[in-house]
Amino acid sequence: MDFFIQKRFTVVVLSILVILNLFLLGILWYTQFHKSLPAPPPPDQGPRDTAAFMERELNFTAEQRKEFQEIKAEHLRRSNEVRAEVQRLKEQILNEALSPSPDTLKVKSLAREIGEKEAEFEEYLFRHFTALKSVCTMEQLEKLQQLFDEMLEKNRLPAPPGAERRPPPPRHEP
Repeated sequence: MDFFIQKRFTVVVLSILVILNLFLLGILWYTQFHKSLPAPPPPDQGPRDTAAFMERELNFTAEQRKEFQEIKAEHLRRSNEVRAEVQRLKEQILNEALSPSPDTLKVKSLAREIGEKEAEFEEYLFRHFTALKSVCTMEQLEKLQQLFDEMLEKNRLPAPPGAERRPPPPRHEP
């Protein structure tokens, strides 16, 4: 190959590489700035559908449905308030992390508040399930326990490698 053919070959290859790089950068830019909205959750994962599932599985009467709807509405109101407060506190922690001189004492205080709010949420959840229990008959309570066991098993974190899987805690009969 003489010098001019070799030089032309190098220019062509470099031109192709530059065009490919520009094309890929364009794709990355487009996907970064034109993100579509996240897909809505599947229809069976919303609070309404969970409530409908519970009502259907427990075979609630009309009166039980009404009581359950009131219990659920109160639970959602309280839990949404707590979740909003936790979100606000987490945003404060992130803002503090990005500040020029983060205040670690403030972050510890905010983390403690988040823990308290999470505990408050768990207490609301406990009260919600206790109220739900008061609506159920004995047969419905047995079915509710089965549903809870299935939920817990489905949401159980996998055991770390080498760790023994513990059985669920014993059930307390109502």
